Amino acid sequence: SDDELAQLAALETLSVQAASAQMEHMQGEHGQARTPQRFAGGRQSSAAQQQLLNTIERTIIPGLLRKHADRVSPTVSSTVAPSTVAPPSSTTDAMPLESHTVEALVQYVLLHQSEAGLGFVLELERRGTAIGELFMGLLAPCARRLGEMWVADECSFADVTLGMCRLHQILRSMKARFLIGRSLPLHSLQVLLSPACGEQHFFGLSMVATFFERAGWRVNTRHDDPLESLERLVARERFEVAGLSVSCDFALQDLGAQIARLREVSCNPALIVMVGGPAVLREPSLVRSVGADLTAQTAESAVLVAENALSVAA
Repeated sequence: SDDELAQLAALETLSVQAASAQMEHMQGEHGQARTPQRFAGGRQSSAAQQQLLNTIERTIIPGLLRKHADRVSPTVSSTVAPSTVAPPSSTTDAMPLESHTVEALVQYVLLHQSEAGLGFVLELERRGTAIGELFMGLLAPCARRLGEMWVADECSFADVTLGMCRLHQILRSMKARFLIGRSLPLHSLQVLLSPACGEQHFFGLSMVATFFERAGWRVNTRHDDPLESLERLVARERFEVAGLSVSCDFALQDLGAQIARLREVSCNPALIVMVGGPAVLREPSLVRSVGADLTAQTAESAVLVAENALSVAA
């Protein structure tokens, strides 16, 4: 419930404060100033900032997502809309997925309105917008906007984290209907999807998994497995494709070694490795430099890219 999420947000704030205090204490022990350095927006910089972010990402976010990812409110209101977003006045059935529509969903997930947010998305579907278009044209931009708001200090890390949990709930609520009419399982095709080791970003990966499922692939999605666990998995099971998601630049340092290791131990010598995520989108040339085969701009196109690569290799 939103009350539980609010309580977790309060606990997260305390955790952040505790981590900050611990870092200040460590700095003091080494004769350095106890007051953390700051940069524009008031966030801690350099090593202190990275240590705090690692603490949050590796302990708080996984717990939040594991606890709340499967909780979907059974009651949905499809009539509430932000006062700043008027319904279309024309006779067209589908509301265009413009910036104000994305901003409306952002406000829903930030303002503890999970049911109304889901209702807003369902209303767009009722007016004629395809679920796939809602995923790619609304939910994905909403996730990006939440990240931009945190970078710009427009909202707290706790707000963004819980907002992403609510956005994940919406994705899961709509997944069943999106999979209606999907292709029959292609039993010979299996994809492994995982964040790059050290990453804790799940929403985009969940969306990619949904599109692969709809295309009939068997999908094995991992969340925070160490490299050794992924190695055992690809050594034991045959995967045609392994997809790694990279959001932060720091994860690129070891990505090449991770990919090389997965290829080395894979029981499929022709394993195709895809990489994606914000870090790769910012610098597409990284695909080759880290030893991957492919990338895709969107979750939807990832399936087409993978299947085209398999058809060429056949």
